[in-house]
Amino acid sequence: MKHPVFFALKAVWLIFCASLVAACAAVTIVWLTGSVRQLRQLSLIFFDTFAVAVIACAAIAIIKVSAKARRFYSIYSKSLEEGYTDRFFEYFEKRAKRAFTKRGKFAAVMALASCYAEAGRYADAVEALHRIDFFSLRERARAEYYSTALYIEIISGSLAEAEKLYAASKNLLEEYSGGSFGEEIACTIAALSFARGDFYDAETKLLQLCEHPLPDRIASACGVYLTMIYLQTDRLEKAKSAAEMTIPNVSTYRDKQTLLRLMKCIENAYGAQSESTSLS
Repeated sequence: MKHPVFFALKAVWLIFCASLVAACAAVTIVWLTGSVRQLRQLSLIFFDTFAVAVIACAAIAIIKVSAKARRFYSIYSKSLEEGYTDRFFEYFEKRAKRAFTKRGKFAAVMALASCYAEAGRYADAVEALHRIDFFSLRERARAEYYSTALYIEIISGSLAEAEKLYAASKNLLEEYSGGSFGEEIACTIAALSFARGDFYDAETKLLQLCEHPLPDRIASACGVYLTMIYLQTDRLEKAKSAAEMTIPNVSTYRDKQTLLRLMKCIENAYGAQSESTSLS
């Protein structure tokens, strides 16, 4: 998730650009309709007013956007402790409906669908995806759409459906998994390998992904999957290390609960190993 300052600066930049266009238009009109002297006088008055207006608008934008960002972070952070509550989904439903831009709405609905799936509400996740007009999307957005749909099928346990979806979208997903911001797609493809039981391929893909800086959400998912792989392949030391490295990055309630269960499994495995050694 992007820092609140990013949203505040973006809002200020948009206000500045709009104000600059308005200033140029006003000066042009004065120049076309008045004398040079009037132009000079009116320009001074206008630019003084313009400067005050920009500062005021920037201050209001920073306060408003920062307040929205703080609320977003507060609700998202609370979900780590409280789980996916009705209040959590009410907020994100409103966020998806109120998105101003097409790209903003798309991103909000994709996030909402993922959260529904992580909460085990798979029907709601699919319904959220159906709100998007797939055929109006560009290729990059289609890849993101397929990635989210594939993720839902994987964590719902519908491996057969996941395989069908991957077969239909493989070329597109692989094309965008290596590009900028393709980490989520790459992580989903690795998750599919894990679901197939191909732990070697999943581990290879995840380790390649972890060679680069990752957003917390992706780093968390990668760490959880690596911990599961190491447990499945009886590499306790690596499982323990992967779990410990993942703790600071955990950013979803589902990953947190999964990691707690995995750490308990690691603890039990060490206990059984110690007991076996003492008996021998």
